Amino acid sequence: MKKILYFVILTLLSAGLIAASFVLKNQKDTTVPYITLPAGELSYTDGDPYDDLLSGVSAWDDKDGDLSKDVFVYEIVPIQATGMAKVVYAVSDSSKNVVTADLMVKYSRKKETIRVGLGGEPVLRLSANGTTISKGDIFDPHDYISNVYDDTDSKEDLLNHLVVKGSYDLTRIGHYRLKMYVVDSEGKESNTAEFLLVVE
Repeated sequence: MKKILYFVILTLLSAGLIAASFVLKNQKDTTVPYITLPAGELSYTDGDPYDDLLSGVSAWDDKDGDLSKDVFVYEIVPIQATGMAKVVYAVSDSSKNVVTADLMVKYSRKKETIRVGLGGEPVLRLSANGTTISKGDIFDPHDYISNVYDDTDSKEDLLNHLVVKGSYDLTRIGHYRLKMYVVDSEGKESNTAEFLLVVE
């Protein structure tokens, strides 16, 4: 009788351990990464690359580890009549958990001049580095391009050859990281701009 009781207890404990292991293994990761911003005052001039803004910015995730190389500038929001702007950084982990962090920087504008790459590559400028839409809404990447220019092709021709890399589903809630660039008539590719599409 005791052997049977022991066997039943051991069986129940084993089943419990297996169930607990299965739950832990399949538990969805909902912990967002965290971003560490640099100390000190930063400056940014409209139209410049984001290299200085990203210097010293790091990110860490409890499962994926160091995500510093995946941090990007989501948007820059000028604060009128203050000479300052709010820089919004973003990063996502492998479970598509997204976190943002804000930093105030000195901000100035400069007159936009037509600049192409050293090899005559076109240049692409976005009006925003991301957007949030409701599930089922329409998304047109062209709506988020502020300017594009080339030494030979027209803006219209370049926009007709916009390439969007990355998959997204407007019928499913999620965060989708996209990359955009244009190709001119000579096959030269512009700079690649990152874009975060959030469907909620």
